[in-house]
Amino acid sequence: MRQIILFTGHRDKIASGEELEQLALESNDSVWMHGDAVGFDRQVNSVAEIFNIQRIVVPAAYLYAGDKSAPLRRNDLMVDLCTSVIALYDGRKKGGTYYTIKRAELKGKPVKILTPKERKD
Repeated sequence: MRQIILFTGHRDKIASGEELEQLALESNDSVWMHGDAVGFDRQVNSVAEIFNIQRIVVPAAYLYAGDKSAPLRRNDLMVDLCTSVIALYDGRKKGGTYYTIKRAELKGKPVKILTPKERKD
C-alpha cells in the first residue's frame, strides 16, 4: 500500500528547500497531499512536481461549506485519508496547521514537525 503523506503548514512560512528535497528522495513511492494554500502547500507542490511525485490536491470547498469552516472540513478529510503528516509548524496555538496536527494526533497518525522559515515574496 502506498503511503499518503499530508503536508500542512502556515501560509506565511516555507521550509528549507534542502529538507523538502531530502523528503522527496526518501519518499519517492509515496503520494503527497496538500490543501493548495499559498506558502508551504505551494512549495510542497513544486518539489513534488520536480521529483515526479504523485500529488493529491484538496482545495477548500468554500462554495459547498458556505462559511469559514471550509478549510477545517477539508483538513479533516485529508487527515482521514493520509497515513502520516508532515507539518511546517511554528508553535502558534491556533489556525489550520495547529488544528490539523491535533486532529492527526487524535487519529493516531504519525506527525513530523519541520522548522519554518519566513516567506520572502
